[in-house]
Amino acid sequence: MRYLYSISILFLCLNSVAQQAELVLLNGNIFTADNLRPYAEAIAITGNTIMAVGSNAEILNMAGPNSRRINLKGKTVIPGINDAHYHHSTLYNARTIVYPKNGEEPKWKSITDSIVKITKKLDSGKIICGYFGSDIATDTSINRNLLDQFSVNHPIFLFSYWGHTTILNSAAIKYIGLDEHCADPKGGYFERFKDTNLINGRVHELAQFSLDYSKLTSPELFSQSLKNLSKEALQYGITTIQNMCTAGSPKKYSTVLDENIFPLRMRLIRWCLQNSDGTLAVPDATMMSKEFGSPLFSVSGTKWMLDGTPIDQRSEIREGYRSPDGWHGKMNFTPADIDSFLCEASRRNDQVMFHVAGDKTLECLLDAMERQTSIDWPEKRVRIEHGDGILPDLMERVKKLGLIVVQNPTHFSSVILWHERYKGAMEEFAMPLRSLIRNDIPVALGSDGPLNPFLNIMLACLHPYNLDEALTVEEAVIAYTSNSAYAEMTERWKGRLVRGMVADLAVLNQDIFSVPLHRLPATVSLLTIVDGKIVYEKK
Repeated sequence: MRYLYSISILFLCLNSVAQQAELVLLNGNIFTADNLRPYAEAIAITGNTIMAVGSNAEILNMAGPNSRRINLKGKTVIPGINDAHYHHSTLYNARTIVYPKNGEEPKWKSITDSIVKITKKLDSGKIICGYFGSDIATDTSINRNLLDQFSVNHPIFLFSYWGHTTILNSAAIKYIGLDEHCADPKGGYFERFKDTNLINGRVHELAQFSLDYSKLTSPELFSQSLKNLSKEALQYGITTIQNMCTAGSPKKYSTVLDENIFPLRMRLIRWCLQNSDGTLAVPDATMMSKEFGSPLFSVSGTKWMLDGTPIDQRSEIREGYRSPDGWHGKMNFTPADIDSFLCEASRRNDQVMFHVAGDKTLECLLDAMERQTSIDWPEKRVRIEHGDGILPDLMERVKKLGLIVVQNPTHFSSVILWHERYKGAMEEFAMPLRSLIRNDIPVALGSDGPLNPFLNIMLACLHPYNLDEALTVEEAVIAYTSNSAYAEMTERWKGRLVRGMVADLAVLNQDIFSVPLHRLPATVSLLTIVDGKIVYEKK
């Protein structure tokens, strides 16, 4: 008996040591994003895992002599932000026209004035880059001939800020080695001079993937752009970025990404293209996450851009745009193409994501999914990126198929533009949020623009396009954390601050649940923890 008693005491002592936390956060206002216990005072972390979340007394019992204690002094803590839709862009070896600091879209005259000033000081052959707004998107007079009037010696690349259109001058076309009579690829097109096959410098949709930008950048600039992104993200308490890989394939990222330059999580999402013969081209289709050598980085999912945007009036809508009369937009792919995309994704058992802005485009996608009755669509967790066109008559079908909607609140801010473009049901019901939640449709949030998540949370809670669709701050944070984890199929181990989950969290400089909404964009992280490690601490 004495022997058994000694063994029992030893076991209890070892268990006590094992339960001692390495890090405890005390006296906080901790929002867990968990319905069973939304708020707590303290949290205990060992390794990369949350040991417990509870009261100060409960957590202090788990602290030992070697535990690090941080007094939060009432500060608000949230799960690490998971940006469900982001496009990392590399740095270019170019002179870039600065976007207006006030956030207003740059006008054509201001762009050309900048080009004139730059060319006077820039050596011949050096590259000029810039971004343009919605007024230039539909002005077809702005083409290579017009840009050539400002310089034939400098390659000029102008990009739409929403990413669906590029305008090149003749020097830029030559610089990247683009065939001036090239055929249109599937899913995109080159505008051409009237009655000719000669491209006029305006490039749309997936035709942009035909442009070889490798000469504009370098491995060093690519690496520096990731460093810049990680610095900005951690200052906002962002611990995961789901990156739609427009700057390079996952394989390209694998040669650069490491935890020294990017100490937060990145999910790399493939872009899938279609060859002219109808076959599919999936970059790095067989690449596995283990090839990165770090649990912070993963590769999964495939994205398809089914239509354009209401900015350039190329998302397809049923009632048509206000102007020009009779124009409904046009999908990038046919219904038969969509069938092949769905079959390919099902065959590879890969999560598929569709850029869908127009209600007609969504209707075609739903039709295609419903035709394939042998596939358990809710299990596949098909994602709709943007979801402008999820109108009331389509809502039940979206729910039945188990679709996840990733909304981008910064899109809501262009209220005037949307009302100029849309009419009928799209004008009244576009860009839903609350009605999706009301219909039990999972909603995640992603930036798809300015990275600041608290700007996006403010816009989600104001919803300037449709106030009836606004969320509460708690709902917006859940959409940005646990729901974003659900949208990448990682909800079993991250996204909430509960026992057993990975320790990704942010300590904020203000209580986002009580400050006026207009103050939310000023929120920053004082302390950001990724995988149990403090990776950012505001000095």
